[in-house]
Amino acid sequence: MWKTALVLFFVVPLHAFALEILPLRIGCPHWLTVRAVESRPEGTPVGDVLYLPGFADRADNHGPLFETWRRAGLRVLSLDYPSHGETRGIRGLDLYSFHQLGSLVLEVERRLREDPARPLVLAGWSTGGLLAARMIQQERFKAAGRRLSGAVLIAPGISVRPLVGERGIVTERTLTRNPAPPHAGGPKPLSPFLKPIFAIHLLANAWFSRQDVYPGSLPTLLLTAGDDRYVRTDGVEEWAVNQIVQGGRLWGMRFQGAYHELDAEPAGVGVAARYAASEFARLAVGGLTSQMGSPQLVEAGTGEAIHGPSQRAVVLRRAGLEAAISRALAVPGGEEALVDSALACVRANGAGDGHLSAVLWEELAARIGARVGHPVSRSFRLPDGSTLFVGERETVSGRHTLRLYSDGRELREQL
Repeated sequence: MWKTALVLFFVVPLHAFALEILPLRIGCPHWLTVRAVESRPEGTPVGDVLYLPGFADRADNHGPLFETWRRAGLRVLSLDYPSHGETRGIRGLDLYSFHQLGSLVLEVERRLREDPARPLVLAGWSTGGLLAARMIQQERFKAAGRRLSGAVLIAPGISVRPLVGERGIVTERTLTRNPAPPHAGGPKPLSPFLKPIFAIHLLANAWFSRQDVYPGSLPTLLLTAGDDRYVRTDGVEEWAVNQIVQGGRLWGMRFQGAYHELDAEPAGVGVAARYAASEFARLAVGGLTSQMGSPQLVEAGTGEAIHGPSQRAVVLRRAGLEAAISRALAVPGGEEALVDSALACVRANGAGDGHLSAVLWEELAARIGARVGHPVSRSFRLPDGSTLFVGERETVSGRHTLRLYSDGRELREQL
């Protein structure tokens, strides 16, 4: 039985870190001061993303991911769980069942809701990914009067390891290979052993998530890590394949060699994971996930099918392009190899039109400009002798036409 309690709930706009304190009463086991994080786009949002962090995590540890969503026109909301981040209370996470934690998430969404008709994407990482999956399976948002347009599950705890990190301790060096991750605070609590009751709830819900029905009609993006010390990737992917076989609208991408916190990974992995999540959410709120082709599970970068047909999903193609960009720029002369790699990636995924968001264009333009030391409107000589003009102009060779528009609307190849 939940008691009525006074909860001081405050929202932190991520890009400004200005605090707005909003007192409210919600059902909650104990007195609680909840911190929520909001990141708003310019103008009217095209949709909302509600992001559920992981265990020992905090909402403002994912600034680059939230910024990618924000620049895609999405309003991002998140929160710190009890015993996490800046949320404060008399008792901690052990007093919350998964169902009660889900109720707290729903109250956060309800209190910050601007337009109930606005499309909503539920996203979660690790424990947050498991919580998101369980709330979807139990139709919690439908019962709360908010329809989901899609879900993004990043290394979800659907199949968790009994001993995580370093001998049961959560450490940054086992979460990500990034020597300087964009974290606002370190892991807290340091181990699931410090919250044993919640850890039991987590293991039980991981098992139930693999047994219960996941709605096949909900467009879902799954991102998994090949070297994950917190989640059993093979178990998560087995669950994903079962969803696809049963007709579920699930698209998955595995990042070989990547650690658990995919959005904070260095080099091309983190960038590719963030853009995949962003582009999928953009398609989901627009009702355009049919453009992704048939549901499947693929390997990032190569696009090789782990499960599913050979047709590549549009959003996965974009992430593959970004991975190729990052690899190319990591070597001298990479600005030339960059275009060759990008075109090869497009060809490998089938001829035709692929679209780059304005966000990806800005990232690409800035990185090329920084590498070559001159404005990106200058031209580059390609290995086949043709010339690429990075800007509003285009280049035509004997067998393809490549356009990079300055507003980033499209990358086109015509064979």
